[in-house]
Amino acid sequence: MRLLSAAFAFPASVYYYRNFREWLRERKSNPDFYSQVLSDPDHLRRRLVRRKPVWQSLVCAGFLVARELEAGIGLSKALSSVWQTYRRSGGKAIRSQVIGHAVSGGGLDGVPPIGSTRILVSDYRLPRADVSAGERATVGILRSLVRLGYQVTFLPCDMQEHEPSRVELEALGVTVVSPRQGYRSATEFLSRQGHVFGCMYLIRVDVAEQLLPCIKRMAPQARLIFHAPDLYFLREMRQAELSQDAKALAQARHTRDRELEVMRLSHHTVVVSAAEAEVLREAEPGLSLSVFNALYVDVTDRPYVAAQRQGIFFIGGYAHAPNVNAVIWFVRQVWPLVRRQCPDARFDILGAEAPPEVIALQQEDGVHFVGYVSDLDQAFAAYRIGVAPLRYGAGIKGKVAATMGAGIPMACTTIAVEGMGIAGEVDALVADDPQSFADAVARLLRDDALCLRLSTAGRALVARRFGEEANHLAFTRLLNDAQVLDQTLYLESIELGLRAQAWRAALPHDDAAAAGDVDVSVIVPVYNQWNLTRRCLYSVLMALETCERCVEILLADDGSTDETRQAAELFPSVTVVRGASNVGFLRNCNAAARQARGRHLLFLNNDTVVFPGWLDALYDTLEADAGVAIAGSKLLYPDGLIQEAGASLFRDGTAVNLGRGFPRFDPSFCFAREVDYISGASILVRRSFWDQVGGFDERYAPAYCEDSDLAMMARAAGLRVVYQPRSEVIHFEHGSYAEQVVHKPKVLQQQNIAKLTQKWRDALDAGHLPPTSWERAAANGERTLDARALARRRAGHLNILYYSPYPSHPASHGNRSTIFQFASYFKQHGHAVHFVLLDEEGQSETVLNAMRQAWDSVDVVPACPLPVPKEGELAFDAWYVEGLGERIARWCHQYDIDMVFCSYVFQSKLLDYVPAHVLKVIDTHDKMGSRYDMLRRNGLPLEFFSCSEDDEGRYLRRADVVVARRSEEAEYFNRVMGQSRSIVIPHIEPARYLDRGYDVVRRVGLVASANTVNLALVVAFLKVLEQQCPGERGFEVHIAGQVADMVGQLPDADAALFHDRGIVLRGFVDDISSFYAEMDLLVSPVTVGTGINVKTVQAMAYGVPLLTTGFGSKGIEAATHPMHRFETLAALVEGLREVAENPRLLDELASASRQAYDAFFADNIRGFDALLSHPKLAVARETPV
Repeated sequence: MRLLSAAFAFPASVYYYRNFREWLRERKSNPDFYSQVLSDPDHLRRRLVRRKPVWQSLVCAGFLVARELEAGIGLSKALSSVWQTYRRSGGKAIRSQVIGHAVSGGGLDGVPPIGSTRILVSDYRLPRADVSAGERATVGILRSLVRLGYQVTFLPCDMQEHEPSRVELEALGVTVVSPRQGYRSATEFLSRQGHVFGCMYLIRVDVAEQLLPCIKRMAPQARLIFHAPDLYFLREMRQAELSQDAKALAQARHTRDRELEVMRLSHHTVVVSAAEAEVLREAEPGLSLSVFNALYVDVTDRPYVAAQRQGIFFIGGYAHAPNVNAVIWFVRQVWPLVRRQCPDARFDILGAEAPPEVIALQQEDGVHFVGYVSDLDQAFAAYRIGVAPLRYGAGIKGKVAATMGAGIPMACTTIAVEGMGIAGEVDALVADDPQSFADAVARLLRDDALCLRLSTAGRALVARRFGEEANHLAFTRLLNDAQVLDQTLYLESIELGLRAQAWRAALPHDDAAAAGDVDVSVIVPVYNQWNLTRRCLYSVLMALETCERCVEILLADDGSTDETRQAAELFPSVTVVRGASNVGFLRNCNAAARQARGRHLLFLNNDTVVFPGWLDALYDTLEADAGVAIAGSKLLYPDGLIQEAGASLFRDGTAVNLGRGFPRFDPSFCFAREVDYISGASILVRRSFWDQVGGFDERYAPAYCEDSDLAMMARAAGLRVVYQPRSEVIHFEHGSYAEQVVHKPKVLQQQNIAKLTQKWRDALDAGHLPPTSWERAAANGERTLDARALARRRAGHLNILYYSPYPSHPASHGNRSTIFQFASYFKQHGHAVHFVLLDEEGQSETVLNAMRQAWDSVDVVPACPLPVPKEGELAFDAWYVEGLGERIARWCHQYDIDMVFCSYVFQSKLLDYVPAHVLKVIDTHDKMGSRYDMLRRNGLPLEFFSCSEDDEGRYLRRADVVVARRSEEAEYFNRVMGQSRSIVIPHIEPARYLDRGYDVVRRVGLVASANTVNLALVVAFLKVLEQQCPGERGFEVHIAGQVADMVGQLPDADAALFHDRGIVLRGFVDDISSFYAEMDLLVSPVTVGTGINVKTVQAMAYGVPLLTTGFGSKGIEAATHPMHRFETLAALVEGLREVAENPRLLDELASASRQAYDAFFADNIRGFDALLSHPKLAVARETPV
């Protein structure tokens, strides 16, 4: 198999290395040569990104097959998987799995990593289940992973042998790493074997800190789950606040920084209580989080008879500071109050590693120190009540669950029951001050009936929340939330559960459903197909075990003749609604809905298997926004590829399923979005909307188009239809009841499409596109704002995504200055700026850190250098970087964007992916039409970008607003677009007029950034200067900017001009203001170009004396001074000589610069006002209720 894997990986390995020599060297010296290639698709993406799509597809197809083989999947299945992807969605889907969305420096999103069923779990040592609840939980996690079918390896960080623990894990089927296998350390094992794992599950922060650097290096594609058994910083902060210890508080903050950094580096974080999750969501809003109680507690069936028991106890490990504090507080503050009410009461202190101050507590009357207890079950059988007097801490308290599982009633503090779902007076007594706590203990000592009630309730709660099966289901959901749950293994676990008839133990999810208080009615319409239905129902019941909602399940049986008739006996928690006769799919749904009691209705096909959390995600979507009428699931094929991630309707009534054939976790389909409609296989419908429109329109009976029609009715009512990717359903396409009852589905589809277009003709013409790419269709479907965006816009705040192929920093030169100033204007007016940089050069951390300080976020898209042809024009979209638009769409949702500001036309294709409700702006910078022709006419080398005028119009029509630098360019843009969308914003920066006078010309300044046009212009200027001012001039010319770095490219004669005694090459200047302050006069010798000349504008903004040409001051209508509009370089140099001989002109020129800039700045502000007052940015509607 390794030989086959190497053969398929060979093309990828060739592209992976820079040349054949490097490939050969690595092939000979690296025993894991092909595994390294397969584990680093991010590097492969950078090598392939500019290759032709056909080569990309071939290399990526081989890569995918090799990866499957490496994971132990057979050749025929691997080939079939890749072929099915290609057959459904073509080469783009193949490419997207390997190179389409790889993120610089991170993993590969959307691609199941090598060995996706191989999981490595690591804790600080081999778990000893009899020592602590945390280590017992580690064993439980391993047991669940094995039960699900994963290949599990356990890596103890300390690499110490403990034979009983090792034997226990190996008996479960876990591979245990130890020094006996030749590994001296955990990191050595990861260095040699880390690349084979698809997931790393790291328990405790110190373990993660030790292993993460090695994992990131050796297994960059593995999913990383960080499990925090206890949120240390929360416990430490509570302790510090209790003790008022400033040093302890500083330590807690340091711990917080450590824990949060580990969480940022992980893909998913697991905490054990909802309270901890809330703390983390506030501290780090972007974290992917799960709450998993991770308490594996036995529940006794021993009867509780209060009269046969006596004594009170507390149990804990006293190496844990909160336990020491708790028992001391109880004995000193609470126990005397208890003894006053119950003088004969006895209190026992159980647990190991007690310090002297705890042992000394036995000197108090009625207090006994017991210490370590080898047989807890026997000890628990004797005690009447337990106490948990914890005053600080975090996480779930194992001692509480263990005591309640043993059937012992408890008195606890609020901290002790935090995150456990324990209700005061129902499951336990809860009190926090000494007197209230003592009263609770006294009640339990006196009231046998109260003790029995709490014993019964406590055991039921522990079984429901912390029993073996409850933990397994909760852990399965955790894996799904972390995008680690393997679909094939999950389906196999469902089949195993069915064969074991596990559904017979499933009880109604919530007793409230019987009383009529129902959140959701799940409606499953069926007609025969019992084998499909039973699998569907079982998956629903299992999913609802971890759902907090009140749910009823209605099986809408439309006259089945098979085993479906026995559904009520086989699934007693399901309500069967059986009609008198077969009425067809659509009418059956409507009839069942009339009997449903839920506030929301969930329609679910019977040919589905739902994933854990499927219902919660849909429910939360409707509850979070009253403007959402319908929320739908991500539908998956049984092989794990996407079947549908929402759908788009075209003007002719046909549709396209978004995401079809793409990987399950492809980033383009991992965020919630508004869509035209969602297939009815799994949709949640707001009941009030359903009743308002009368359900499915029966003109479409028996089936087809009823779901798209329902969505159109939602839009007509001002409501939204939302695709929710966190709700996932496996859909066995064409197996459903609707498909079975239709004899000629294609004919019926066409008939119902005709009915749909007839009913919605005006709406389809007005708001839908003709058949087009799925990307454009999906973006067009996102037409309206959600509640959050509406509220923000009402407050006057916008989120702006600023895309640029150039960084904003350093902000003192050329177009970077414009980019910086435009983005700064938005920030200064209260808007958020999220900067996206296309990075061809590999920017330094200094530049990126400066940008991160300036903007709300900075995301970097690496790219290869963009091509410049030797002749002719560039093809349309030749400079577009594949995958860029998909990322922009994702960031639009991540940052809740209101405006995308796209610098330059050449990557404007990214705007096709931007939601329709977002304002799309192209900042042109320059006129690009026929630019190469202009350069040729002026004898200048071809550089940068050019296109035909027709293509420029095509680029610009993608935007709602086009920003031009000059009014004549705005008129040109409107002409080539055939539309009037242009506004003029030349360049803006605040005036920084220097406070100095001018009386002599000693230093003449010139600023030029690094491009061939600037180099040619500076050479031309120096030639004229040498011709007209030979010999001693009385002044020096100081040239600032990186054009100095290009002098070595010039012929010797031209390069000599820069080495003249009066020429000073300053190179890049960090602080341009100091350069302007040093200069007595600035020159801008521009004789060709489009757009605005930033160097001219900047010199005026500093109020310095300036000489420039008509080209240099184009677009600055207020620049009317004759010395701002020289027609030739010869005239400009003559003016320079005149000013040098008559320095009294300097102050006049400085004044002219300032007057011109004042007027220019005012015009700029009007341009920004026009942009920010665009109708698309207005709040168009109130949220429907």
